[in-house]
Amino acid sequence: MPAAGANSGVPTPKPATKAQLEQELARLQASMATVRLGEKALRRSSIQQEKALTELSNATNRVQELEAANATLIASAQATQHGGGSENSADGTIPPPSGRYSIRTEMDISKEQYKSIQRTIRELVARAALDWTEDYRRQDPAKLTKFYKAVSTPSPMSSDGFVVTYCGPHPYIRCVRTH
Repeated sequence: MPAAGANSGVPTPKPATKAQLEQELARLQASMATVRLGEKALRRSSIQQEKALTELSNATNRVQELEAANATLIASAQATQHGGGSENSADGTIPPPSGRYSIRTEMDISKEQYKSIQRTIRELVARAALDWTEDYRRQDPAKLTKFYKAVSTPSPMSSDGFVVTYCGPHPYIRCVRTH
């Protein structure tokens, strides 16, 4: 029998020389090194993508939390505005409370005395450098202390009962002893 491939019409490959095999081996090794570098780059890229997705997810959650908090604040601000709130009217005075309660009647003083108290308090607030537009809880404690000390000192209002009722008995007693 003839050797395989001798009459089949397919040429048999020539055996490669050692130099050709070494060149092919070097080419394959270089190709493998390139593939390994590509794999490392893909791994790094996928890790970076995972980190970016995690950061994006965290940022999305934080945005949703902030939007919910913002909606809550907007709702409370609108409720304050529509409920009357404590906003000053256009002329700078504080609007009276709803209902039939009168602080002047409860204090049992005349209109002139009440206006005198208002003027005195406004003057003392200005001297203490308190901010009319700021909430009481947000005022500087040192300025509030200055204001309370000024209100607590004896004055002609002591005999009207304002200092006794609203600032304690000590200023009234000092005023009585001095006059």
